[in-house]
Amino acid sequence: MKKIVRLTESDLTRIVKRTIMELNKSTYDSAARVADERGFKRLSNKFSEHGKEFGFISPNTILNLILNAIPSEGPNEGTDIRTEFKVIDIQREGDLENSFIITLGSLKSNSTKELYVNKFGRNIDFLLGGKFECLPEKRKDSKIILKLLTEQGVDVSDVDLRSITYEDTGF
Repeated sequence: MKKIVRLTESDLTRIVKRTIMELNKSTYDSAARVADERGFKRLSNKFSEHGKEFGFISPNTILNLILNAIPSEGPNEGTDIRTEFKVIDIQREGDLENSFIITLGSLKSNSTKELYVNKFGRNIDFLLGGKFECLPEKRKDSKIILKLLTEQGVDVSDVDLRSITYEDTGF
């Protein structure tokens, strides 16, 4: 007996995006392996870097952060500023179990920034460049961060999205 499964458009889109992301990463990883086996180390490194950037998280995924009270001169002094980034890499900070440094690429310039993420208990602290407090702007941005932490083996099941999202908490 055959079963008919109905998918909504959003379910189908989510499945297709996840499949493309996994295919991209595995394709770049296998290309890097082949290049390395044939003695093309620089090409292998380029494939690996590209796979991390475009396979790690979909390149269309943009992380919006709200920076609190950026000390600067001019009309934006002491105000909340919205900034858009693309996630490039995530690494554990030293020997600390639940502290990470997420490398972000700015969408407005070619610069990169580091987002320090520290989870303690049910709370998560976000510091851009290790100095400026910030929060993910919307719940989808918070979900990106939680997904990254989950992939690193951190249990985030006790974190309430509303407590780390600017649209719900504010500063």
